[in-house]
Amino acid sequence: SSPAASTAMVTARLRPLYLAVFLWNVSLWVPIEKLFETDIGFDAASIGVLAALYAAVVPLLEVPSGVLADRWSRRSVLVIAVVALAVSALIGGSSTNVATYTVSALFLGVFFALQSGTTEAMVYDTLLEEIGSSDAFERTIGKVRMIESIALVTSALAGGVVAEVAPLRLTYFLTVPFLADGVDDVIALP
Repeated sequence: SSPAASTAMVTARLRPLYLAVFLWNVSLWVPIEKLFETDIGFDAASIGVLAALYAAVVPLLEVPSGVLADRWSRRSVLVIAVVALAVSALIGGSSTNVATYTVSALFLGVFFALQSGTTEAMVYDTLLEEIGSSDAFERTIGKVRMIESIALVTSALAGGVVAEVAPLRLTYFLTVPFLADGVDDVIALP
């Protein structure tokens, strides 16, 4: 088939992934996270400990999650990842103390560990299946990164607006419906 037809097929196959990536990067709580943390009892030291715990979860789970994605199902691993992100947002928004919010951050680490390599592998596999090579990988994964960036910037601005007129914790809860839609889009992946 022609290069244009191949590109169209790749785009069509990856469209649900592009939409899911956008939705799971809608994080209305991002601009207010540190304000919220201080409201529920964090100080500079506990924020540092939280960051260290979160940072430790990601590398501990990345290799096992990659093996799981290869042996079980990339799509299923992504569903679990987005569910972990939704749990993180729900626990985060419900938190009233440092310990509970720390659990939220650990679920966020699970999300990042599960989705990071899995997304790239899905893009790579799709390119191999549709065009027979990975020559377009950098351009295609660049498109994924652009979609992530647009969602993060847009939702951070929207989250700031929400936080101006509503309680800070509402930004966490308003994020969850986007994640639920993101799970639907992951399930729709071929």
